[in-house]
Amino acid sequence: MKVQASYYAMLREIAGTDHEFYDLPDDSTVESLLAAVASRHPGIGARQKHLAVVSGNAYVNPGYRLSEGEDISLIPPVSGGRP
Repeated sequence: MKVQASYYAMLREIAGTDHEFYDLPDDSTVESLLAAVASRHPGIGARQKHLAVVSGNAYVNPGYRLSEGEDISLIPPVSGGRP
């Protein structure tokens, strides 16, 4: 199945694009997608424990089962605000 990984903030800079498509086996999970992303972009893989993973409007966990054509957003931790 084909799924899309969308990258935000520093992840977009590491990947050199804002999204990519991955061909994964039909029974794949977010964990499978993260492994594929880490293989293609080790710099993102090194940060994967700290990423928020979102499908639609919901945060999902590594065991979440992916669907054909799904767009998974990978979002790094955000900091900022007033000191």
